[in-house]
Amino acid sequence: MTIGIVHENHAPKAIIFREDGKLLMQQRDFTKGLPFPGRWTFFGGSAEKNENIKNALKRELIEELEFIPEKINKQLFKWTWKSDWTIGHNYFFPIFLKKRKKLSLKEGASMKWFALKDFIKYQTTPDVYENFSKIYNFLLSKKLIHSNSIKKFENYLLKRTNLTKKNNRVFYNIKKTSTITRQEIFLLKNLASIKKEKIFRICLHNSDNSKIHEMIIMHIMPIKVGPLKQNKDSLSYHLIEGDISIKTYENKRKKVTEHKLSTHNGSRSIRLEANKYREIITRSPFAIFLEVCIGPFKDSDTIWQNLNSKIVKQNIHKYT
Repeated sequence: MTIGIVHENHAPKAIIFREDGKLLMQQRDFTKGLPFPGRWTFFGGSAEKNENIKNALKRELIEELEFIPEKINKQLFKWTWKSDWTIGHNYFFPIFLKKRKKLSLKEGASMKWFALKDFIKYQTTPDVYENFSKIYNFLLSKKLIHSNSIKKFENYLLKRTNLTKKNNRVFYNIKKTSTITRQEIFLLKNLASIKKEKIFRICLHNSDNSKIHEMIIMHIMPIKVGPLKQNKDSLSYHLIEGDISIKTYENKRKKVTEHKLSTHNGSRSIRLEANKYREIITRSPFAIFLEVCIGPFKDSDTIWQNLNSKIVKQNIHKYT
């Protein structure tokens, strides 16, 4: 049993879309105590006890929009949210809406048809921004958006976050002072997923010549990187999301120490000796963490153990 969990909630959500590729979003009320007040989300709500999920969605859409869908497509994806008070299982169903259909907002602060860049421009709930790639790929599969639309989305996102692109896996901050939100981090993660990249990083420092290097690193899926080291004094890792293990090796790999970092259990940060071989292993479906080390830095500073190993060669490509 999970400590602090009050109840489990099952909630169907409607991804209402139209022929121009736009999606109908609901702005949550600003009620005190309501989670994510004023943020944009999909229409839908909690199912009642023993209520069929699709029937619950129909009921919610009648209550919120006075809308009875002609057809509810098969479930696109499921997403689970865990907090101190609840576990929320959310089920997302695409619903096509003809343009001539009139809707009447009955619940929520407002409603709006979102184009792709609106998912950057406006604050959304985690179930939306964490699953952007699934929503994008669905619209693409229905030929409601063009494949080059992701390039425009990326350019707009980089402008908002003050980042410049080195390649599909590496981006640099262009300002000395800059901020980045959880939503923006996850949208960048989704971009990497759409492009089928397995590792992605945001360099918060401006260049390789910076004295301190701070990198938000994302493993899009479970993966191993290393063993590798740098001839520098130290570095540290600070977990943002997920679960990772960091194995350190001494005496030609005869002594192995495993350090576990976890969002929910155990340590969140660790400081290591950079000049000892280490291997980073993602134990969760994905992981996001901050790596801090001493600069300046060039690619040749990284020493890979067993460089002729096929696995290590693959990891070099993924990591740089």
